[in-house]
Amino acid sequence: MDWTIGLLCGIGLAAACGFRVFMPLLGTSLAGMGGYVDLSNGFDWMSSPVTVIAFGTATVLEIAVYYIR
Repeated sequence: MDWTIGLLCGIGLAAACGFRVFMPLLGTSLAGMGGYVDLSNGFDWMSSPVTVIAFGTATVLEIAVYYIR
């Protein structure tokens, strides 16, 4: 169920914003999840799997839409 929420959030974010918004957020999420970056208490949510799925989905959709148009 968590991955579906992340997937739907990613689709919604991709529809609302552009590609350049998600690359830094996806990188930070992956670095936080991998333990390369220590995120402060207010940004713990960025290292959750749901967030990584949401930012990854939004990034992939934005890249796909860019090349399809």
